[in-house]
Formats: sequence, structure tokens, C-alpha cells
Amino acid sequence: MEVSSTCRAANGEGTQTSQGSQSKVVRDLLWIWGNPEMASPGKHSLATYAQAGPAERARLLGVPNIVMTGFGLPKDDDVADRLMRSVTDSNRLVWQITTDGELGVTPFVYQHSISQINRLAEENRQIEAILLNDLSTIGLRHGFKSKHIHGIRQLLKGPGREVKIWGRVYVSSLAFLLDGASDYGLGDIIKQLDAVVLATWDAKDVVDLEANLAHLERLYAKKRIVISLDLYDYGGQRRMPQELLELQCETALRLAHAGRIDGIVFTPVINDPQAMAWTTQWIKRVGDQKLGSPEVGAREKGATSGSDTPRVKRSSKSNSNPEPLTINKLYFMYHPVCWSMGMNGNEPPAHAYEPALPGVSKQDYMNTLQREVLTVRRQQQLMSRLKFDEALILFPISENKTMQDLEQYATRALGRRCIIVRGVHGSPPAAWAELSNPLERFLNDDNLEGKAEYLKGVPPQIRAELETEIRQACQMRGCDWPIVSAFDVIFTSRMWALQIENEFRKRGLSYDPAIVKSVAYGEGFEQCATTWKAMLIPYLGLALPAEGDYRLSVSGARFLTQGEFKEQIKLGRNIRLFLWTDPRGRPVGLYMRSRCQLKDPQFYAHVPLEGMSLEIWSVSSYGTKLWPTEDSRLDKWVQDRHMKVPVYNGIRKGGDDGSYYLIGNGISFDDFRVRLVQALISE
Repeated sequence: MEVSSTCRAANGEGTQTSQGSQSKVVRDLLWIWGNPEMASPGKHSLATYAQAGPAERARLLGVPNIVMTGFGLPKDDDVADRLMRSVTDSNRLVWQITTDGELGVTPFVYQHSISQINRLAEENRQIEAILLNDLSTIGLRHGFKSKHIHGIRQLLKGPGREVKIWGRVYVSSLAFLLDGASDYGLGDIIKQLDAVVLATWDAKDVVDLEANLAHLERLYAKKRIVISLDLYDYGGQRRMPQELLELQCETALRLAHAGRIDGIVFTPVINDPQAMAWTTQWIKRVGDQKLGSPEVGAREKGATSGSDTPRVKRSSKSNSNPEPLTINKLYFMYHPVCWSMGMNGNEPPAHAYEPALPGVSKQDYMNTLQREVLTVRRQQQLMSRLKFDEALILFPISENKTMQDLEQYATRALGRRCIIVRGVHGSPPAAWAELSNPLERFLNDDNLEGKAEYLKGVPPQIRAELETEIRQACQMRGCDWPIVSAFDVIFTSRMWALQIENEFRKRGLSYDPAIVKSVAYGEGFEQCATTWKAMLIPYLGLALPAEGDYRLSVSGARFLTQGEFKEQIKLGRNIRLFLWTDPRGRPVGLYMRSRCQLKDPQFYAHVPLEGMSLEIWSVSSYGTKLWPTEDSRLDKWVQDRHMKVPVYNGIRKGGDDGSYYLIGNGISFDDFRVRLVQALISE
């Protein structure tokens, strides 16, 4: 191994700048991970490093080179030019690129991205490479092949021909490259790359940093390798232990002096002032060392020399007592990619539009998908901007690429403050719905067929708690509600609350239930994003409701997807009024509870009909008119020239509960707003 590294250095490989000259000092090899989408205005310090723009991050760490990552090179040329101008003072620059299209477009097409690189490279010769991120994880799973790199190389023209191709590979994927293992095409991909960015993810693997490098060297003796150093343990969901932070930096330094690596990229996207302060001092101490001549001062206070590294053991379990952190705001994100997971390449599923679904066009699906694409981007931007005392609770759906990207992005951005909740409790036996008095049977008959199996896994204390709650609700509101759908919500919400509480405890997180605030969003806006937060909030013991956020949500209703959201108004009794205008400019309103319990009454808003022509629609089939229609079941709600509209609870308890959208004709938005705000609310 030492022979191959010596040969690389002798041949001038591995330690070159974009201009081709040899790197002189350690600082020449140092890079920062720049995330423009995470940047917030104002001057930043090491304590707020994650919110600093790429150029400011480089200044804070004292590093001359920048990798522009996050969402990658913007598709909009003006935005790309603006970001390029912000980093023109960097010595060397790498741009992450993404595929040309959004969801539903054939993957791994890079024509637009490469045309931008060719254009930018004409005036910005410090652009050294493009980066293909997460190649060995998400890319490999979704069909990325070596031919795609060849295609990119063919597109690089003019000054762009000098731009190299880097690819990020995680050490967890190196097992694919073992003798006798199926590498899923990873070996051919690495051969096509000009440089591999070797990333760790799990702090426990830091002790194997040099061994993992040696594995790549054996297979690809002349391949340029850049080491990615995380300052947070993403795999362990904890701060990077100090001894491992020191170990990885000192190991990378020793490898750089030996000519075995071509760069060191620092990738902190989570604020940890202690880790940032130590790393900054370390860079100051070693940055001016002449490559190949490590200075004697490596044992200065605050750093570890290579000879000290054996003291770090593989069995280290320093994450057993994470530092306490109080969370003051919670973000609940539900099922964010429902439409993208249905796509089959460029096409939506055939069962989702005519003729399989009368009244629904293919364009309905694609319009909603486009809304989802934009919303996912906003959701990622929010993740990047959460404050240090805010946490995300993510409820994923499916394992499609967009969902996996979101999970990984959230975990990277938030670390232990991203809690991923999986699974549902499961539905009760469908046969229960056919029973007479099914709720009474459930409460009073321990021999009810399927009851023992349904309650398996529910702790006895929670069983007793929920049975008491159901009895109280029956006494107050009667037992005439659908047991199957209602139990889905009751038991799943309660078990999710238990899972969240356990994760908070394990991660050293806590909140004050009397004052913590929360927001809920996702898909559909009036479906899962409402249903799964309604009862979860009281089960978590929160005094304040979770406010719905339409701007971070997706609805299937075409009159919302193509309309404009206006505002959300608090009306008391945890009732919220959401207001939009539809594509025709008509005002649209929805009454919704922000939290709900089984024992709560069904509320109604009495909306005056005089002076406007009111319509009521549901989200079914991308928008279905319910009233006025012939023999509408809603005719019974017309009383004394008022429409008695149910306020949406979202807990699937049946009866009048439902999401009823009000659309006004012949009335201005302002008058419509006043009318709905002032409407009488009754039980």
C-alpha cells in the first residue's frame, strides 16, 4: 500500500489544484461543504455555522475551497449565476449536479446541468469538478450506472472538458466490492470517476478510516480519493465524540502527508459550537504545514497525534448519555410523497384517471404531482432552517427515491432532532364492523374473536387508558361510530405517541407540554396531515394544538392545487378557518379542528346563504360537488336560510365529520371571509 501511494506522489497524481500545480500546504487540500439552501441572512459565528452561506462557512473555518451541495446547481441560470458570484473568491470549486427533470422525468439525464457547467466554466476557471452525491446509496438503488458518467463526460465541452467528475461513496457500500460479492455495478461506476469522495456517516466506523481507504487503494491504485469528515454522528444520532473527532482529523492529516488522499472535506450541517471550535483551531494549527513534512507540534493541546489513536476502541458507547436538549417547537410531517410513489417512469398509475376513474384526468394527477415537487423543496428548506431547539417528527410513506432522499436530508440537517416514526398499529378485524354494538362487544367481551391478537403489542397500561377513553366517549356521545376506521386512528395515534416519547428519552430530548408549540403538514392536507395529528397532540400531553400549514402540504382538490392560499384564522374551541381563492377567483373556505379527542362534540358553522350562491365540495376525485345537487344528502343542513356546515375533526369517527369545502359565487373574498369568520358555531 505504501508503494502505491509513493508511486502516485511521484507521478504527480493526487495532490493537484484545478490549475494543475502541486498543492503546497495542507490548507490547499481542505474543503468545506456549502449548502446555499440552508443560509439565513445576517452575520454568523461558529455557533450558527449551519446557517452561514458557503463563502462565510469557508471564512469561519479558514478553508479556501468549497463544494457547493444541498440542492445542487440551480436549474435557473440567474440563480446559478448569483450563487456563483458569491463564491468567486474561493480557490477551488466543486458543484453538485442533479438530474435535469423533476419527479416523473426519466432519471439520470444531465444535459441542462452540464450546459450550465460548460457556461460557468468559461469565466470561472476555479470550477474543478462536478459532484454526483450519494452514488453508492440512493443512486445505486435507483439504477445509476457507469454509462451515465460516460454520458456526462461526453457533454462536457470547451473549458468544461477540464472539469472532473467526483462521486460520493459511503464506506458502508464498500462491502459490495469484496471478493465474491455482487457490487451492483458500483465497481464500474468508481472506475469511471475521476475522484471518489469517501464518506463515513457512522462515527463507529471512524476507527476503520485508514482500512477503508486501503481497501479502495487495493482495487483502484491510481484513483484520486477525497476524505469526507462529518462533525456529527449521523448514524448514531449524537454529537461526534471528541476522541473520534480528533482521530478522524489526525488520521486524514497523516494520510494527506503520505500522499494517499487528495482532499479533506468538512461536512458539518448541524450546529455544534464545541466541535466547530476544536476543528477551527486544528485547521489553524496544521493548515500551513508543508505537505509531506508534518510538523512536530501535532501534540499541541486540543489535538491528538497519530500515535495516540489506539486509545479509541471499537466498543466505545459514549452516546448512552446524550446531552439534554429542551425542544420548544415540534414539526409533524406526514406522508409527504404520495403522488410521486405512484409514478411509473413518466406516467401516473393507470387506475388513477379516466377511464378507470371517471371524471379524473391524467392532468389532474400531474398537476398535483407538480405541487408535490415544489412542496418537497419547501419542506427541505424548512428542515435546513429549523432552530437548535426545534425538532422534526417525520412519518414516511413508501421507500421510493424521493422519500429516501427526504429522510436522508432530514437526518443530515437535524441529527438527533429528526425522529422518524414508522409503522401503524394495524386495523381491527373487518368482521367487527358487521357486529351489532361492536364497541360494546369490544369493551365488555374478552372472548371477542380477534381481540387478543389486535391488542398484542399494546402495553397493559395503554390498553386500560384507551378502554377508559372509549367508554367515556360512548357515555358522552353514544357508541354509533365505525369501529374499524376509528380504531385505526385511536390505537395508531396512541402507539405513535409512545414511540415518540421513547425516542425523545433515548436521544436526551425533552419538551414542556404546557408551552411547546407544534405545526403539522404533509399529504393530503385534509387527509393524513389532519387525521394523524388530531389525536396525537392530546396523547403527547400537549396543551397547545398543532397548527396546520397548507403551504407545506398537498391537497388533491384541483380547486386548491391550481388556486391560491390566503390565510388561516383562529376561531376558538381549537377551530381553524382556512381560506383560498380557486382558479376562477372564487373564495374557498374550510373549517377544521386543530386537535380532537373522542369525547369532543361535533361542531357546526351556521353560514348565512343570503347574498351569495354557495357550493359545497369534497376532495374526492380531485374535487366533487356535493351541494347543491339533485337529491343531495346535504339538503338536511339547510336551516333558516343558513347552511349548517360540519367542522372537520379528521378522526374517522363517522357521522357528519368530513372535509367540506365552501365555495362562494357572487361574493367578494373579503365579504366571504367576514361571513365565515362571524358564522355562529354550535354543537
